[in-house]
Amino acid sequence: MASIALTNNYWQLTATLCFHLIKQLHFPLADGHDVQPWVIDEEKPTHCITLEFDIESDVEADTEFCFEEAQKICLNSKEVEIKPHGYFVDKSIHKVKLPTLTKGKNKLLVDVPFGKRISVESCYLIGNFDVEVHGCSKKIVEQKNTICFGSITSQGMPFYGGNLVYKTEVETPDCDMKISANSFRGSLIKVYVDGKENGIIAYSPYTVDVKNINSGKHTVEYKLFGNRNNTFGSLHNWNDTAKWFGPSHWYAQNTDFGYEYNLADTGILKSPIIEIY
Repeated sequence: MASIALTNNYWQLTATLCFHLIKQLHFPLADGHDVQPWVIDEEKPTHCITLEFDIESDVEADTEFCFEEAQKICLNSKEVEIKPHGYFVDKSIHKVKLPTLTKGKNKLLVDVPFGKRISVESCYLIGNFDVEVHGCSKKIVEQKNTICFGSITSQGMPFYGGNLVYKTEVETPDCDMKISANSFRGSLIKVYVDGKENGIIAYSPYTVDVKNINSGKHTVEYKLFGNRNNTFGSLHNWNDTAKWFGPSHWYAQNTDFGYEYNLADTGILKSPIIEIY
């Protein structure tokens, strides 16, 4: 068991009808074979789409709604003032404070403009909560104080794509240490002993050497630099044989599409090993 520095978690709200709407209205697909939106002349959006999300929560939760385009937002029949403050990951993804989620079912309605230049993008809830995903369904649950080594997708953080700091303790004699972490899903790991950075783990043999450790208890921290696959990835595309990823991967159709979330393992997947010399 490792403690972890708590941070805002994410809940992805996916709009899956975009491809069908674009085809129906004969708009450019922006799939790599068609014209990209930013080279289309500026235009006033010609349509408005209402997205409806049912959000189940086991707890009362304070959240923020993150979106690229929205004309009206209502949570549980109460209109929310669209007054962005800051952004989520990208400056184009605005944050708006929502009323507190209630226990049970919550309904979020979002009116979004739709045109040749403006498509329907995924949007997000962020806050101090955990998320459980079971097949096609998901719900917000109380945030835990600790997680285990292993994939965080099954530990309440299925859509999280930021960094993680795992904190552990070890008691040693006077010694040198070799720290190994050879099974992780992220960009790299920075290793800290008693708050001092001692190196990175990114390539084989996935080890860091730490010299001249005094006897006693020591804090060993592993900072995993995450990736955005489970945040912005094509999570409803189940064609796992694809040899490359491009715009068309977000337009999954027919047998490639599934309502279940195709999540990738994320985190330090097995306990690091500390050898003492």
